[in-house]
Amino acid sequence: LPLAVEAHFVFETTCDPKWNLAEFFAPLPIRMLVDGPGNDLSGEYTFMALQEAIGPLPPNMEAMAKRIPGGGLRNLLFQARDRAEIAGKAPRDAALAALNTAVDAELARLQALAAKSGAPKAGATEEREMKWWNDRRAAITQSLNDARVRLDSILIILPRGLAGGGGRQG
Repeated sequence: LPLAVEAHFVFETTCDPKWNLAEFFAPLPIRMLVDGPGNDLSGEYTFMALQEAIGPLPPNMEAMAKRIPGGGLRNLLFQARDRAEIAGKAPRDAALAALNTAVDAELARLQALAAKSGAPKAGATEEREMKWWNDRRAAITQSLNDARVRLDSILIILPRGLAGGGGRQG
């Protein structure tokens, strides 16, 4: 492996508990493995395969790990973060679709109930419930649109060749 960073992110958001965001979306762990040139190696090395491919960091490489330029490491982390944000898009879109399906079904049920009981009166239960469901949709939609990745942990992987053939990458 070349110089690389394995970064573990959590794709998450927050919302007022009264809206029960967890019904549609839970924090999502996202693992990214990015090498020096910016290639995504996540698909090539599962977590277990990466553990088998790397070894302990030899004492003679400890000083080298401290000399990694901060700008280069920061760039790798930014690339990993950007890829993790992209990976979170599909689950967020699925949560939005599930939310809209659930809210639309509830609104249709309430409208049918209101039609059976005659035109809804100002302050009627159906009207208050419809407002609540629309408010819930708006709050959860905003929360999902604000979802971002949070860096949880990183592993810096040093090329074995730099250690004279043995090296932890870590």
